[in-house]
Amino acid sequence: MQSLYALHFCFISHRVTTSFTPTGYYTLIIGGETVKKFISLAAAALLVFFLSTCARRPEEPEPDYLGMMMQAAQQGDVETGRQAQQLWETSLAKKKGEEQALSFDQLYLLSRLIHFKYGHYRYSDELRMCAGEVILNRMASPEYPDTMEKVIFQKGIEDEVDEAAFSLCVSPSRNCVRAAARLLQGERMLEPEVVLETHYPSKGIYAVFCDDLLGNTYFYKSEHPELYKAGND
Repeated sequence: MQSLYALHFCFISHRVTTSFTPTGYYTLIIGGETVKKFISLAAAALLVFFLSTCARRPEEPEPDYLGMMMQAAQQGDVETGRQAQQLWETSLAKKKGEEQALSFDQLYLLSRLIHFKYGHYRYSDELRMCAGEVILNRMASPEYPDTMEKVIFQKGIEDEVDEAAFSLCVSPSRNCVRAAARLLQGERMLEPEVVLETHYPSKGIYAVFCDDLLGNTYFYKSEHPELYKAGND
């Protein structure tokens, strides 16, 4: 108790001096009496480490913009999907890399098309991928229009889409959205010249998907393979 009173008195009268010794001791001289407080070097090092760790905040993980767009597509929420695309583009612009954000409008439209044709649970993901890839192959083909919307709603072709019925397809299933996303990210199952899809057999079948209940789906190459050779536009 006597030393505590001395310490209290010294703070009031400002008669405290401090010195540092090489061994890590602080010496307080209070009214002629010496009180030693040892601060271990390990504790000091730990304090420095703690302060430096607090100063460096861990980076927040990048939001899953594609996941946000896919969820918006399932819900038919065009506004949210487009906002997610804009946020993704802004994030990529800051990084100044070569990666590009997917188009929500294309993701949504292709998802709806795949669901419109093959949304039934019995259809496989592989068939959905092939159906969507035919659309992308046509967009890149000199035989068809060059935009997704024009390709899907092209008139006079064998697999013409009924626009009135298609307009009711606003909430594609998760599997159909996932298939569309995989395709737009570059995944492929067919050759570029596979641009024909029917539900009846003919010569030159490239691939066929069979289902006893829902019927068969056939894929064919273009009748003009020379247009798809390397170097041709």
